[in-house]
Amino acid sequence: MPNGPYGPQGPVNPNDLTWAMFAYLGAIIAGFIPALVIYFVKRHESPFIRYHAAQMVNYQLTLLIQVLASFAVAGVLFLLTEHPAWFVLVAPAYLNAVIGQWVFIVLGALKSGKGQFYRFPTPFCFRMVR
Repeated sequence: MPNGPYGPQGPVNPNDLTWAMFAYLGAIIAGFIPALVIYFVKRHESPFIRYHAAQMVNYQLTLLIQVLASFAVAGVLFLLTEHPAWFVLVAPAYLNAVIGQWVFIVLGALKSGKGQFYRFPTPFCFRMVR
């Protein structure tokens, strides 16, 4: 068996590996924008790039939804009771956005750099973009 990373259709182009890694590492600088741009530009060229860019867009959108929803719930409860302790409900989403994001970015970048497919756990990443 030849050396190198393999996808479902055979060997993965080294250029595809780079673009897939950029989809993850771009989130460190600019959030979901780099992955979204890579997804729309490269989605018809390589299923490998499309998969990894969609994975990162899905994760970033899931984070946004989780943080906004927890702020909305905590905000409504704060307005009803005028007690700021309700904002503790934001903590799990905030920790996921701060700590979990780094873990998933590193895991995704490492796996894509090796030519492997990596799927984030479903509670952290809902598949909206395919």
